[in-house]
Amino acid sequence: FRSHGLTEGGAEPVPFGDLHVTRDVFDGHCRLIAETCDPLSLADLQAILAGERPMPPRPVVMTFDDGYASVLELALPVLERYALPATVFVCTEPVAQARTFWFDAVARRDGEEVVREARAAAPDVWRALARTAVHDDHTPGRHRPMCTRELQRLRSEEHTSELQSR
Repeated sequence: FRSHGLTEGGAEPVPFGDLHVTRDVFDGHCRLIAETCDPLSLADLQAILAGERPMPPRPVVMTFDDGYASVLELALPVLERYALPATVFVCTEPVAQARTFWFDAVARRDGEEVVREARAAAPDVWRALARTAVHDDHTPGRHRPMCTRELQRLRSEEHTSELQSR
């Protein structure tokens, strides 16, 4: 299972909304996974791949990409309720620099299709476009990168979630 973040049902649309799920849909996914699957942490999966333990019949690994604040604010309570492990892959520069993700800034300014075309092009093309993004201090609300304080909270509290950086 992979997502980028969560939204509130009926809230203002977010760039690349198809990469996010509503809290209610996520809750349903988590209930289904908890009741019918064998949730694994990345550490569990590594142990299985190393031959240290057998693969369960219905394995599921849950991940979140980028490090949106909605993972901490909306997803974590649901994960904890169902005792599900998850891994958050964090884009560290926007967190460390307190900047919006370049692709969200460009999508808001020029539209999502411009970002999709750039991502399909050579790296120097999308890097050039990324440099043109206006990186405001974190966008208010949940559709923004976690700030350093939030990331530290996610990392320091005892959660079933894991944290990895990329």
